[in-house]
Amino acid sequence: MTGGQPTAAAVADDIVTETLLRCWLRETGALPDADARAIDVGLPASGLSIRAMVTHRSPSGWHRFAQPELVPPAGTPSPVDAGLLAALLVREIAAEQGLPAAHGAEALGRIIDSARRIAAHLDARRTGGHPSAVPPFLAAEQASLTGHPFHPAAASRQGASDRAMAAYSPERAGFFALHWFAAHPSVVSTSGVPAAERSSATRPPGGSHHRVTHLLAELYGGDDASGAVGGHRPIGADPSAPTGTDRGGLRDAHRHATSFGGPAGPGEFGGNALPPGYVPVPAHPWQARELIEGADSPLAQLLADGRLIDLGRSGSPWYPTSSLRTVWRPDSRVMLKLSLGLRITNSRRVLHLGELRLAEMITRLVDAGLGAALTARHPNFHLIGEPDWVAVTRSDRRPPPSGESERRGIAQLAGTSDDGDGTVGLETAIRTNPFGLTDRAVSMAALVAPRPDRAGDSRGRSRAAMLPRLLTRLADRRHEPVRALAETWFGSYLTVLAAPVLDLYLQFGVGVEAHLQNTLVTLDADGWPVIGWYRDSQGYYVAASAAAAMERLLPGFATGLDAIFDDELVAERIIYYLFVNNVFAVAGALGAAGVADEHRLLGRARDLLARMASDARSDHGPAGPPAVRRRLLATLLTAPTLPSKGNLRTCVDGRDELIGPVATQSVYVQIPNPLLEAAP
Repeated sequence: MTGGQPTAAAVADDIVTETLLRCWLRETGALPDADARAIDVGLPASGLSIRAMVTHRSPSGWHRFAQPELVPPAGTPSPVDAGLLAALLVREIAAEQGLPAAHGAEALGRIIDSARRIAAHLDARRTGGHPSAVPPFLAAEQASLTGHPFHPAAASRQGASDRAMAAYSPERAGFFALHWFAAHPSVVSTSGVPAAERSSATRPPGGSHHRVTHLLAELYGGDDASGAVGGHRPIGADPSAPTGTDRGGLRDAHRHATSFGGPAGPGEFGGNALPPGYVPVPAHPWQARELIEGADSPLAQLLADGRLIDLGRSGSPWYPTSSLRTVWRPDSRVMLKLSLGLRITNSRRVLHLGELRLAEMITRLVDAGLGAALTARHPNFHLIGEPDWVAVTRSDRRPPPSGESERRGIAQLAGTSDDGDGTVGLETAIRTNPFGLTDRAVSMAALVAPRPDRAGDSRGRSRAAMLPRLLTRLADRRHEPVRALAETWFGSYLTVLAAPVLDLYLQFGVGVEAHLQNTLVTLDADGWPVIGWYRDSQGYYVAASAAAAMERLLPGFATGLDAIFDDELVAERIIYYLFVNNVFAVAGALGAAGVADEHRLLGRARDLLARMASDARSDHGPAGPPAVRRRLLATLLTAPTLPSKGNLRTCVDGRDELIGPVATQSVYVQIPNPLLEAAP
């Protein structure tokens, strides 16, 4: 204890311990009985067991526990911490798979690293306080200190120093200037036509390639880029801090960002002239350092022969969002999703040409009519596009043979994404930015994230989350029961977010990975959700049942892309991402915070599904959803178990979820269906 509160390390240990227990129960299909006072976890591989008192039982799995104890075959039980619990559970999973105990060493290291980083984030928040005058969108992106509520290594940043993460993490309110390279057109691929398929004789004078290179030039130009970005001082900085409207201000902003521990680039502090005919290409500063230090990397070869020139760090600061690799500015019309070779949760976050092309194609599909058709049904829901991209590719890169997919795995080398597509680690997706200084768009992850910076104990952390606090204050102002308000809020959230995502599949045959971090709601002045948003164009699935319709909408849309999947797989992913990861998590978080009856919230979800199922059954015309898609609703309403990603098992297995066939990138398990417990 320090100053009457538990240390940051103790709080982080408690968080990770509770997460591990929740993961284990979910991934073994063990739901405590409604009147259970304790759980007992047998560990045959070690001959031990774990016992924990249940302080809150959740149908959705958002349980809370008292300090667990290690129970030996004989003797006195003793408290168990996160490190020991992780070691025991990792060993158990390895033994189940017939693997040696040492197989889980990397997973164990990542779990311990996650606990350490949560403690560091909490320490920084306690000592530094909350930045002032932060726009609502950015405040939400910086809110979570603990990450995914059902991932044992949610905060791990494998490969990054604490010093670097102080500048690069949203949890630390980081901001930084981008690192820039100048690339010869022969090694630049962009949305439209990749470099290997382009020649000076065939390259069109305009189109998307020209649009992208012009935008990049604007972004690199900084204070001269009145269309893309404008000058501003770092958010939360002292009012006397210089803005980006003068070159000195850019240099000072760069030094400010570097003082947080970000590595200085080899170039000057900004303003290096762009060689005529070259294309400016942005990079995350951490990624740039890793690539430059790789003496034998493909990037080093490009630097050596002059086709790539290191311009160093330049420009006004950008702000990392909750994904870490996507950066935002309030005065820019775009966000940038940058390749980042860090392993975050289950994957190294480097971009592959197939992913970039998929995002481009999906945006074109939306613009070709899919978006308008969805808007006509759900005017308060929007898909955020990633229409453009840029990547540096080796000059010997060749396009895949006709019909061969480019949505393949990513090499496991830190900092690079080259697995045959010619990329070298400098890849950026360009996302439309609909959020400015005053937009109250908040990710669902931020709304339910426990807040250890505001309370030390498990229940207090849950109650201090953004959404429970919002509802409690609303109840105080309106003198109404908070549980009734929570139920109404949840219903509005289902209307603006869950229903449109379901309809996107039922009516149009397109699924999205609508998990907590990828979905947002715009809140009105009182905190009610009025608009729903989905971001991440790489998380789309076109169902086989809709392939012909999408081909008519955009001929050739799937050429060379792994974009079409069996309806069964698409339905599985919608069930996990939208319901298990999102709807059930929101219900569970509000229940754990004590501001809602979780069963009633799940009942609201059942009501929505029942209404949609009734509407789908009554619409047997050619415009109605086919039977293969209607099965999704029946599964959610009646199946005893539902598919869920097993993040603990995926972590122990060592899978990178961006490698290999989409159907086997993660370990999936079956969990008890919470909606059955809420059935009348």
